[in-house]
Amino acid sequence: MKHATLRPVVLILPFLLLPALPCLAQSAKWDQARVTSLAVELSEVAVELQRSFRRQPPQPIGSGQARARAMFQDSLRVLGTETRSLAAELEGGGGIDETWPIARRLRVVVRDLREEGRRISWKDPVASQARRADELVTQLAPFFFDANAPVQESTCAPVGAAPAPAN
Repeated sequence: MKHATLRPVVLILPFLLLPALPCLAQSAKWDQARVTSLAVELSEVAVELQRSFRRQPPQPIGSGQARARAMFQDSLRVLGTETRSLAAELEGGGGIDETWPIARRLRVVVRDLREEGRRISWKDPVASQARRADELVTQLAPFFFDANAPVQESTCAPVGAAPAPAN
């Protein structure tokens, strides 16, 4: 009897020991050259966006935008780091498996930037650079993710899985 109850566990155990794999529910077929080109351009736009944002005059203290601006600027810093990492990995020949963790972090940073960006005033050239960065992110996303899946912070969930509980 003991062997009969252990059989399902033995059959499932190898799958439980496998490392977490990237979601395979991407919307677009992987195109190394196209993804690399988009990532390199996004990296360049992110650097220019960060520079332009820093050149804007600071918000007056007590305006309610000072903290939002600081949070946005910090997220821009992370965006620059992640886009440079993604572009470098892709230019070095990294494929979806090697670059997926970077793309996942980048997706969360972009989500944060979108939320933080709603709390501050925009002027050109920051507004136009932010739009271009958003366009590039939108073009890159289908190569890594299901375009209809919500952004999750830590890992991807299989299609149809229940969302992770909020802490």
